[in-house]
Amino acid sequence: ILQKTTVKEKAAMIKIIAHRGSSGDAPENTMYAFRKAVEDGADAIETDVRKTKDGVLIIMHDSTLKRVAGDNYADFDVTQKTYDEIKDIDISSKNFPDLPVQHIAKLSDLLNLVKETGIEVNIEIKGNQKTDDGLEYDIVEMVKQYGVEDKIFYSCFDHTILANVRKANPDAKVAPLYSPALYKVQEYAKTFGAFAIHPEFKSGLLRGDFKAAREAGLEINVWTVNHDEDAQRLVKAGVTGLITNFPKQIRRAVDQM
Repeated sequence: ILQKTTVKEKAAMIKIIAHRGSSGDAPENTMYAFRKAVEDGADAIETDVRKTKDGVLIIMHDSTLKRVAGDNYADFDVTQKTYDEIKDIDISSKNFPDLPVQHIAKLSDLLNLVKETGIEVNIEIKGNQKTDDGLEYDIVEMVKQYGVEDKIFYSCFDHTILANVRKANPDAKVAPLYSPALYKVQEYAKTFGAFAIHPEFKSGLLRGDFKAAREAGLEINVWTVNHDEDAQRLVKAGVTGLITNFPKQIRRAVDQM
């Protein structure tokens, strides 16, 4: 049974998770954005991992580079290129021309930052729906090699992939991403050993499910929360984590409660 907590106590326990790093103020999913997230006081970094044609684990949300590198890369699928073919592409100047040029980071770069700073990382696994490419197993193995298993938690919209993560490492922390709401999510999430749920906050702000999920022992990390009033409302509703492009701003809003 959950003890009643005051709003201030709830606010003090909130985890601020930097969505693709401090992506509101820096090029998303770059080492610059991740280091800024650390500087901004984020408790964790959320990121996305894919695999290149030659098996290199890279950090990239979309399969193409159009949104981060421009229209010339609209049909440029990173999963169909080797790492050498993509490693020098500028993925920052299109949206942040005044900042130092950034390139596609490897998962190993981020795991080195974890070792350096101790920050937690939420890895969203961008599995290929067309083929079973074993991405989740490669990620779990690399995390083990770097000795940072206790700093990593995994999410995915394909919940079978999360079950596979738990097969590869029974101690791994996994959380299903979903939108819209899932019926009796607290029961469903337990079927593959989830420690948390990751609902989209608008469609998943859910008809009493927060209370049921918390009573079931699940953490609730909601995405993507970029406005102060939304953050404060969600804290009052009982969430445990806020995934945001602006970790410094949202931390301040929560601390003011």
